[in-house]
Amino acid sequence: MDSDARIVSMSLGASKPTRLENEAFRNAEKDGVLSIAAAGNGGIDGIGDSNDRAPTYPASYLYDNIIAVAATDVADNISSFSIFGINNVDIGAPGVD
Repeated sequence: MDSDARIVSMSLGASKPTRLENEAFRNAEKDGVLSIAAAGNGGIDGIGDSNDRAPTYPASYLYDNIIAVAATDVADNISSFSIFGINNVDIGAPGVD
């Protein structure tokens, strides 16, 4: 579906990439659409993991138009549940209180 959107924000995630999703982000990059994606939440234990070691998607797609956002707490530290990463997470934003 084509639209005039220039910024898309999404809070979704999966541990495996998909062909369709990858194609959508590739097309969005070509069309100049900025994609804001949640870095994600920790696994079964509820504790955030490194996205650099265990990628989550769409945050880990290698397109310049994707900004992956981790959750921060009231002290501006990474929240205990938030996925983090030096290479695959770009910024943190308030996610607790």
